[in-house]
Amino acid sequence: MKKFILLFSLFVMSCFSVYAQSLKPSATTVNSGDVVTFTGDGETTFGGYFSDFGPIVKDPATSPVGVEASGGITYFNKSTLAPTTFKYKFTNTTSSAQTVFVKFTGTVNRAGTLVEYTGSIAITVNGTVASPTTFYNTAQSKVFYNTTCAVGYGSDPYTYIIPAHTYSSTVSQADANSKATAAINANGQNVANANSTCKILYYNDVQSASFTKNSCGAGSTGSVVTYTVPAHKYSSTISVQDANQKATNDISANGQNYANANGTCSAVIYARIEVTNIVSVHTNVPGQGGSHVHGFTDETTGNVYVKLYTDAACTLPFIMTTPTTISVLMSRTGTTINGDPNNFTNNLQYTVVAGTNTYSAGNQTLDFFSSDVNGPGQYQYKNTYDVVNSGNAYVPEISYYQYQ
Repeated sequence: MKKFILLFSLFVMSCFSVYAQSLKPSATTVNSGDVVTFTGDGETTFGGYFSDFGPIVKDPATSPVGVEASGGITYFNKSTLAPTTFKYKFTNTTSSAQTVFVKFTGTVNRAGTLVEYTGSIAITVNGTVASPTTFYNTAQSKVFYNTTCAVGYGSDPYTYIIPAHTYSSTVSQADANSKATAAINANGQNVANANSTCKILYYNDVQSASFTKNSCGAGSTGSVVTYTVPAHKYSSTISVQDANQKATNDISANGQNYANANGTCSAVIYARIEVTNIVSVHTNVPGQGGSHVHGFTDETTGNVYVKLYTDAACTLPFIMTTPTTISVLMSRTGTTINGDPNNFTNNLQYTVVAGTNTYSAGNQTLDFFSSDVNGPGQYQYKNTYDVVNSGNAYVPEISYYQYQ
């Protein structure tokens, strides 16, 4: 009897050994997003089969690999002997391969006896490979003129355009644009020659304008620079006036920048007239024999100077390093002895020599009044002196009269 029990125990153990159950994955190395099918292995009606599974656990729990059930579980079919199957989807959010252990817990039915099952399977998920970024060209264009025209003829401008998104690149935006530019250079001229008409050409006359350099710092002033567009620089298929307008547009667009680049800066000079030692003298004119007053004169004189300063308040003298000519306007208003107007102006040029800030015009009459008691009338006039503007050399200031 003991021998029979021993033999039966060995038989049962051999059956469980042969029919031990496990899970096999459809693949152990997958790409991110792939689904792995897990299939029961060693399942039989009498030897045992999977009858239940709990939630899976990934190890390590902090792994960047995501594990997600893909459908339900189909358990072992005792009629068809179809094995247990279920699926999980694996994702990897990193660019490098990651290995994760999937741990299963469940129950195996062995001839009516429920036995706990645990298992662990290593799955390697390849890193996510980013899809290459595609760059497209922006709109590109270039102007061409017909190069097949006879001498004296030309065409209107022909713009050859490569629309946006015509060329692509996985390298960069600049690479896509360079493809568009290459296409323009390869085809643009031929297309322009084929699609533009030759017409008689008109050319611009010489055009010029003066600009003052306006990029000097505080306390300095810019020189005047002439920007010139030479004749025949611009052409037109319409008229000479149209060609001249193109030259004028060139001046407007570039003249000031040219002056700023080519002009010079110099210190600001403030110039004004200063009159000092102002004296008024009344003189009686005796009659014949000196027995009575025949008339009188009133005359005011002063020393007239041109002075240069570095500030508008005219407190800091500007000592010249080179001679500078200052324009002065002398204005007279008055009447002759006959009552006729005595008005005129005189443009004077005074030069301040190097090493000084002053030019002396000497003692000048400022006001004069003469009355003849027995004569036909009065003679009077007034002289004023003012610095006037003469280009960019200096800034005129209001004349200063220093009365006693």
